[in-house]
Amino acid sequence: MRRLILLVVVAVMMAWPARAFGQTTFVITDTSRATWTPSADNNTSFGTPAVPVLTNYRADLWLKTAVVFTGTPPAPVLPTTPPIFTFDWGKPAVVAGAQTSPMLKPLLQPNTEYVMFLRAEGPGGVSPASAGTVPFGFPAAPRTVASPVTFTP
Repeated sequence: MRRLILLVVVAVMMAWPARAFGQTTFVITDTSRATWTPSADNNTSFGTPAVPVLTNYRADLWLKTAVVFTGTPPAPVLPTTPPIFTFDWGKPAVVAGAQTSPMLKPLLQPNTEYVMFLRAEGPGGVSPASAGTVPFGFPAAPRTVASPVTFTP
């Protein structure tokens, strides 16, 4: 009886999905793309039939003013407040050891700074957040002049 119970416990533990490990590096390459090192669990599966441990990457976005920075050099600390926006980037292909996704620049306001944290998600749960990005944003486009301006000496 003990062997049967132990066998059942081991079988359940082997079938239970583990939480996906988070990624190690997360960088905003410009205001339209984010690039990160894939999670160690990016291609890991469990059970029969095989189920991926990691199903998608989620990026949470905060205004820079909602994030505390500590240390030298200053590093962002994950806020306890809800993010202003969450991107579900799925599971993009790994190219040259990195994954890259669009950042949906049209949703970002010009002349505003943001900080982003990335998580790996799967059937076993959500990984801890990555280290946050440095503050990023983009300037507003220059306005066109309504009429020519002439200076006379």
